[in-house]
Amino acid sequence: MVQPCFFDRYHLIIHLMINVLALTPLTTLAANNITNTPAAQTPTAQSPATQMVGAEIASTLRDNSDMIWLTPAQGDTFLLLSKADETGENKGTLLLLPDNHQHANWPGLLRHLRTQLPTQGWTTLAITLPPLNIETQKSESQKTSEPSLSKKDAAKTANQPETASSVAVNTDAGLADFIKQSQLRFERSLLFIQEQKLPGKLIIVAIGTSASAWFGAMQQGYQPTQLDGIILIDAYQPFPDPNLDISNETIKLAAKIPVTDIFQTEHPHIQQMQQRQQRAQQQHAKHYSAKPLPPTFRQLDLRFSEPELILIEKRIHTWLESEFIQEKPKS
Repeated sequence: MVQPCFFDRYHLIIHLMINVLALTPLTTLAANNITNTPAAQTPTAQSPATQMVGAEIASTLRDNSDMIWLTPAQGDTFLLLSKADETGENKGTLLLLPDNHQHANWPGLLRHLRTQLPTQGWTTLAITLPPLNIETQKSESQKTSEPSLSKKDAAKTANQPETASSVAVNTDAGLADFIKQSQLRFERSLLFIQEQKLPGKLIIVAIGTSASAWFGAMQQGYQPTQLDGIILIDAYQPFPDPNLDISNETIKLAAKIPVTDIFQTEHPHIQQMQQRQQRAQQQHAKHYSAKPLPPTFRQLDLRFSEPELILIEKRIHTWLESEFIQEKPKS
């Protein structure tokens, strides 16, 4: 009879510890200069999907001091990851919204921005949004809207490959519910910022399909109490819908506050991004700026290389400094 290997038992114990840590109430967030309010404590009940995401995120962190559980007025509890400004400048807060089926510490672009922008004076908060079943929604939208994208293009909807948790958990919502549940998380996250009295500007960073959630909520009347700017990164609407036009909402917002649009020129939804540029020029959206990335001739996926991550970070830093930090000449 083959005896279990010591290392197998060791790895099993470590795996169980990670899951227990993910579900253990956080006793202190002092390292992040954020107080542990009752709303920020781990809730007593969590859905299986929430537990799975929490365990996966916990496994990617050195410690759990960045993890904060928030419960909206309605809907599921969700995790917010916080990382405080490391310079003492307190320029403001960036709320990072991940692409579809990605969590708040997704490897690559989101994690890079979440961990690097605090070194430039910004506090970052990242949340996980409810998943959206793009394939189901596309088949439904074909009945009333223009043809949807090909299966080849539909496969290119994320900047990073999926993990086991994003594949195994089947909790996809329809578009209306996706926007509604996302808005509840936006509201709770912004309330958390107010509760913590985080100083400075508030900037939304919407990656991929999260722009559909944000602008879908605004199109339905959502008006956050504070919003100073928006950064779009490869932002797109995954399927046509008569009740959602993120291009139009982007330009409307850019008439009031700064909006910068960063995108890959090889993105399968590049026509949407070019359309935003054209509308901004036609409607003289003075606060809109487009920042296309240099072509890299990708063939298989849309993952960013390390040099590209640094380039995006620099473009965001330059835009933030020019729009919100540096004094502008009076007109």
